Amino acid sequence: MQVQQINLLTAMTRESAAGEGLPVWVPWLLMVLILLSGVGVYQKNVEMTALKGQITGLKEKKDFLIKEMGAAEAAMKDVVQILAAKLSKRIRWSPFMREVSMIIPEGVWITRWENIEPPVSLDKTAQNETDTIPKAVQVKMAGEALSQEQLALFLSTLDRSPLLTESRLAHARKMNKEMQFEVIVTLKMEHPK
Repeated sequence: MQVQQINLLTAMTRESAAGEGLPVWVPWLLMVLILLSGVGVYQKNVEMTALKGQITGLKEKKDFLIKEMGAAEAAMKDVVQILAAKLSKRIRWSPFMREVSMIIPEGVWITRWENIEPPVSLDKTAQNETDTIPKAVQVKMAGEALSQEQLALFLSTLDRSPLLTESRLAHARKMNKEMQFEVIVTLKMEHPK
């Protein structure tokens, strides 16, 4: 038995040399295409890595902003609570002024309003922090009346006012045919429900 060896490499080169195989430029073209594809894939990988870095940075910024928004929201809630507490202590003057304007008789004029602050307690243990409404609000009204009778009528109508708990004449004096007076009234306080 005889073994016969065939050299395929030589056979291929002979075929190409004889012009029966592939042209010489085809393998070079395939190599250039493979090289260009590799460069393109490398560029896309670089772009993807850069985009992933940007996405990571944006996620970190998003998390930071969410934390900051939570802190700002908590601070805003504190401000709203402080404002609500302050506003609950506020006195509504318009009903009182409307009431006085309706009950004031002719010949009596109010020239000045003054809120009299209650004295502050120095004993901190006696003050309750949850007590947001003052116990009583006093207002000093100064004015003039044409006569003592008109001043007396004004004082009697103040006593019957549903918005006041008490009213008292602080002083009165006659000057140039008119009565100058000061009246101190105590307002009823509305408690929020």
